[in-house]
Amino acid sequence: MKLNAKIENWPIFISLFSGALLSASIIYDYGYFTYLGFSFAEAPTTISDHIRSSLIWFPSALGAVFVIFLYESTMTRLEGGMTEEEIIETSPTPRFTKWFRNSPVYIVYVAAFSTPVLWYFGIEIPMNAYFFSVVIIWFVFHNWIYNHPNIAKKASWNLFLFSRWLPPVVLLILFLGVSSADRTIKSKNKHYEFTLTGSVVEGTLLRTFEKYFLVWNAKDNTYEFIKSSLVKSFKPKAEPKAAVKI
Repeated sequence: MKLNAKIENWPIFISLFSGALLSASIIYDYGYFTYLGFSFAEAPTTISDHIRSSLIWFPSALGAVFVIFLYESTMTRLEGGMTEEEIIETSPTPRFTKWFRNSPVYIVYVAAFSTPVLWYFGIEIPMNAYFFSVVIIWFVFHNWIYNHPNIAKKASWNLFLFSRWLPPVVLLILFLGVSSADRTIKSKNKHYEFTLTGSVVEGTLLRTFEKYFLVWNAKDNTYEFIKSSLVKSFKPKAEPKAAVKI
């Protein structure tokens, strides 16, 4: 009976998963286009384009989840399955053990809260640092909210998990879109030559959509959506090599 009920619920699970996948792909594309400097209103994308975006971000997100799972499983095995409290209580020096195990947290907090300070003073920092900082600050804020005994008592466990993990997941997918746009702009192996009716367009091929090519011109620092129906042919064009000084 239980097996039959699970089989009957499969269409619901598939619908929810498809909806979540599409929503995540839209978030990814939002980060991608926002980094390039234009909105969805300017991007002639279709639903199928957003669904195809999942082929770009989903493997990276799945890899991140696998790494976290592998790390947590390894640490649980090394610590014999004991909880944090059990490890501290069974230690010959509980106070030092507690401080030592919490010391990485303090370092993470300092690094996370230093990022907005460095940004304020105009110091250039890696893009990964922004994502890291925002996620850590969110966890600190969430801990502060749920550390109040009345809130912790009234809130359900599902609400706690949902509110804690949904924003970081959304930020991760958004960051993947931003980093993908940054990476494709800086890449030098996607320079293409597009032959149109009466003209030739050269630039870095950023994305291929259902009906358009998104091309970036490094010389003018401009983006262009080229309608695929107008393209007679396109081919990679090697970057000119620098002259060798003798």
